[in-house]
Amino acid sequence: MFVRILLLTLCLSLTVSCESGNILESYSNNNSDDSLFYSAKNKMNDFDWDGAIQILTEKLSPAYQGRTEVKEVLMHAYGGKCGISFFDFLQGLKNATSTRMFELAMQIFAGRTVDMEACDHSLVALHSISDDPLKRTKQQNLFAAILGLTRMATTLRAKFDTDNGGVGNGQVDASVNACVVSPANHFLSDAEMDRIIAGVGLIFENLAVLGDSLNGGTAGGAFTNAKAFCQTDLPIPTLQQPGDYKSALAGQTWATLLSKPPGYQPTWVDFGLPADFAEPLNCMNTKDAEVTAKMRRLFRRMIASQNMGVGACDITVATFGFDIDTLQASVTMNCCPAPGMVAP
Repeated sequence: MFVRILLLTLCLSLTVSCESGNILESYSNNNSDDSLFYSAKNKMNDFDWDGAIQILTEKLSPAYQGRTEVKEVLMHAYGGKCGISFFDFLQGLKNATSTRMFELAMQIFAGRTVDMEACDHSLVALHSISDDPLKRTKQQNLFAAILGLTRMATTLRAKFDTDNGGVGNGQVDASVNACVVSPANHFLSDAEMDRIIAGVGLIFENLAVLGDSLNGGTAGGAFTNAKAFCQTDLPIPTLQQPGDYKSALAGQTWATLLSKPPGYQPTWVDFGLPADFAEPLNCMNTKDAEVTAKMRRLFRRMIASQNMGVGACDITVATFGFDIDTLQASVTMNCCPAPGMVAP
């Protein structure tokens, strides 16, 4: 009698009903989703990232792959293959001394080998959980911030710190120029800028949870200052109808002057500023494909500056001008004033 009661108690502790099978059966079946998921996590414990990724992406049923816990494990598996180490990176951030965001990031990742393709896959897995940080856990958002830092820093390092077999030594190479659009060493292509900007977006988006983990060092202040600058609009005066044109223009109205329909209200775009100058900046964009030309221009200047990047110019210096003779408006910035680089 005692044996029967013991067996019944054990059965009830493992399942809701003995008639519906028990949890041990799921793990004893090597082809079940539960068993395969358990195996994938074991492979991660052994640092077998590829083995874990293969199970999670190829062997689990589509329905099981759709579970949030599975997506999170896949995110971490790709993160492990990418080269992300929470402890190392957080310690690097805490011990950082630079107050310039881009310089600081490159120093932390000097000498580290990173699989960028795996980092990109990890980002896809993160977004599959949710694009909204409010719908993700604190740990998921902390991972997102470290992932963004990894993508940003290693992309920049690969072009601006090519010593030590390509993994850098923490010192920026000579002749680097963030203002030049090029895939060559010491310059940055637009695709590379997109990865950098989306990486910074992940940092900014999750800055609060990242800051909670730092508790020291200069990294928190460097990121906070860069985010504040990124979200500050460039001061452009309100467009007023000029009261005194050259005599040749006397008597002409705004509409006839610009060959626009009657009632049209001109903007600074009509006088030479880029069409996107009034568009708001999305400093927390986290997707490469959604980076705008305006964001690329701003971030090239940030990287080139002494305030946040690896250069010597002061990005806070900007001058607005309007030539009454040519009716041309312009903004001259102290960073990246090269031809083709226009104001954000």
